Amino acid sequence: MRRYTLVVVGLFACLGSTGLRAQDDSLVGVTWGSSELVSFDPHAGTTLAKHLQLNSHESFRGLAFDEPHRRLYALAQGTHNLYRIDIDTMDVTNVGNLRVDLRDQQAVDAGPLAYDPFAGALYAIIEHWDWDGTHLWSELCEVNARDGSLTPISRIDGAFVDSLAFNKTDRHLYGLATHGFGPWDSPFTTDLVRIDPAAGDPETLFQIPYHSMLGLALFEPFTAFSWVNWTSQLYAETDLLSGEVKELGDSDATNVVSAMVHKEFNLGSKTLVDDPVSFVYTGRVTSVWDPDNHLGGRIRPGYRLSGALSYDAAGPYKSPDPNLSAPYGISVEVNGVEFCASALSAIVQNNYYDGLDQSVSDRLEFDALDQGRAALSWFLKDPSARALSNNNALPERYNLTKWQRNSLVIGGQGGDPSRASYYVFGKINRIIRTRASLDFAADECRRSF
Repeated sequence: MRRYTLVVVGLFACLGSTGLRAQDDSLVGVTWGSSELVSFDPHAGTTLAKHLQLNSHESFRGLAFDEPHRRLYALAQGTHNLYRIDIDTMDVTNVGNLRVDLRDQQAVDAGPLAYDPFAGALYAIIEHWDWDGTHLWSELCEVNARDGSLTPISRIDGAFVDSLAFNKTDRHLYGLATHGFGPWDSPFTTDLVRIDPAAGDPETLFQIPYHSMLGLALFEPFTAFSWVNWTSQLYAETDLLSGEVKELGDSDATNVVSAMVHKEFNLGSKTLVDDPVSFVYTGRVTSVWDPDNHLGGRIRPGYRLSGALSYDAAGPYKSPDPNLSAPYGISVEVNGVEFCASALSAIVQNNYYDGLDQSVSDRLEFDALDQGRAALSWFLKDPSARALSNNNALPERYNLTKWQRNSLVIGGQGGDPSRASYYVFGKINRIIRTRASLDFAADECRRSF
């Protein structure tokens, strides 16, 4: 995670300082390591409740509350995926990808979120930089909350806007930012700034004495809570009118560092129940690459393949992912040669946007390692992005006609673990769910090769 920050804050000269408040406050945030939606106390640095498990394969930078519609929006950093959380049902919907154009960009990151209840507008900051760190800039954009598409509002040169909040009192955006890369002892301190959403131009209000300061959980009218990476990692309370900062509790126990809002609403909790599903499948080998004849000609193009697949359908949103251990796994058998692995990992990508070729697709990928003997994977892709309706669970049924790309790959490890000694490529033609409970415990997998 980069350690720099840009802040944009609004200020009316006629208003006096509100002073720092000495009271217990509850915030809602997404943990950095495990992607859990939690309530926490920044004064004590303690977690109060866990509400929901978000996608544990992603790290979340932004969180915003849409009060009129009683929903939270959460934004993942690396994938740029936008999620909608209904705070009454705790249902999660993958809205889509932010559709950032990467064709002419060297490096791009999805940053914070903020919501304007008066205009019904969701805002995001997209951060850009050259790989050598000589040119930094941020884009303030309005996000289409239906599909995640972006409408640029303004470009802010020379700074990263890493935190953002909408102030209902003065109807301005406030933010945190820095003007360069660096660790906690960087000479670049944080600026507190205000942005008029209509114009998008930042007005610097104060300098904050920290370089790494993330998150802007706003308590109306002019108090904000943030995470600070300094000589230790802690939470801080900032008076947006005076710029005064008060250090609060240690953050190590809660691990919420960026995506946070003040808790002005009630949240329930939703526990994911195990949903084990099992399948059997058949297909054909499409090609074989075996230059050193490790397979001895036992597997050839056109040969029939069969196997089984078992996983927890709720797995992608669990941490740790239960698919990484038995009884879940995958097996493949071709002409008496069998491969079997229990360490199955899964990736679900609904409405995946590729910023390099401007395409949107649905993707599924399963990967497993057969005790160092071979790597097994099954990859599915639908370029029309219609095969999946969400990415919060793995499929419980398959319609292979919806997937244009369908590739099963066995990569043999052989004697040199640094490279594959052979590849077997295939296609699964038929997969059906079975009532049988498949067990892929490593000591129960038969070995025939």
